[in-house]
Amino acid sequence: MQAWKNRVRGEVIIAGTHIEKLSEKSAEKFRRLNVGFIFQSYNLLQTMDAVDNVAMPLMFRGVETRKELAKKYLKACRFGEVYVS
Repeated sequence: MQAWKNRVRGEVIIAGTHIEKLSEKSAEKFRRLNVGFIFQSYNLLQTMDAVDNVAMPLMFRGVETRKELAKKYLKACRFGEVYVS
């Protein structure tokens, strides 16, 4: 994330948006809606099942149907057979 704030020259364009031109507030919103993270080690909350772990970030975006989306994402990654009832 710091890459677009501390660039020396050039442009950073993601999904047609010039990131380097965004205000801090706009950049925060852009990251929340358009940028995700894939961790190499499983940073899952052990007190939650797979669906709830996938659904949790959607809560920050205000997604009402987050459990349904989480199940869809898990099934798309072929985890659905194991983790989605």
